Amino acid sequence: MRLDYHKASPGGDARQAMWDDVKRFVRGGPAQRRTNGADAELADETDAPAAPRAVEKSSVTDPAAAPVVQGTGSVAGYIIQNGNSGTFDGVSAVNGAVVANGASSINAGGDAAWGVNWNSWQGGAPTVNGTAAVGLAHVIQSTNLTTADQLATLGSTGMTATYNYLGGPAPANQAGTQGTINSLSVAVNFGTQTISNYAVAATVGTQAWQAKGSGSIAQFTGAGIQLGGTCTGCNPANPGASPAANGTASGAFVGPAAERMITSFGLKSTNQQAISGAGYLGR
Repeated sequence: MRLDYHKASPGGDARQAMWDDVKRFVRGGPAQRRTNGADAELADETDAPAAPRAVEKSSVTDPAAAPVVQGTGSVAGYIIQNGNSGTFDGVSAVNGAVVANGASSINAGGDAAWGVNWNSWQGGAPTVNGTAAVGLAHVIQSTNLTTADQLATLGSTGMTATYNYLGGPAPANQAGTQGTINSLSVAVNFGTQTISNYAVAATVGTQAWQAKGSGSIAQFTGAGIQLGGTCTGCNPANPGASPAANGTASGAFVGPAAERMITSFGLKSTNQQAISGAGYLGR
């Protein structure tokens, strides 16, 4: 818009008229033109104050501003019977479908700060992935699992860490007799994406179980890594002997920087003996 002051009479009136028009322009009001000393309000619509413009919302979400949604999952440790043979296997599983079928929840606990809860199912006829669980079925779950992207970030740093036992439900054998996890530790190399050492020691009655294993993180969070060890007291004919024990361990990481871990294990030995358990670990 152009403010036109042609043909203005000299003197203070012209100067005052000029400043009045400037003030009106700054305030957004209609400017006035002085023509032969007479006021004439501009009719041009460009002089009218512009209507406020609505701000359109973007349909694109900024990924950097969006909160990260942590994963949800669980691990289970349980024992199954091999048909009618009278032998048992200790089993571990990730995200197993557990159905109580009349079983009662016992040994419940957890860590609310990390969205972790655990319990064991006793009695009834519980199943895991459609298979009957013998004795107790142990479950630990979390609503704060480490995401694949977060694990990849840890891998890029080459970080290593050792996780140690913090708590969980009591382990049990095929008869449902409960025992104690004496130690449980897991060494992890995020740079090579491996479980470099999984070590568990547990007792049930007079039986002392020990096992170790290793494997990839993909195996650990999937079908499980292989464990091998011994069970002192699993052969009643020779209580001092330590026959071989073997089984699997599974797990998942908890927290945006994998600060915690949930894991389950299952082992079997000679003379139809087996044990299963689950643990909550921290680094």
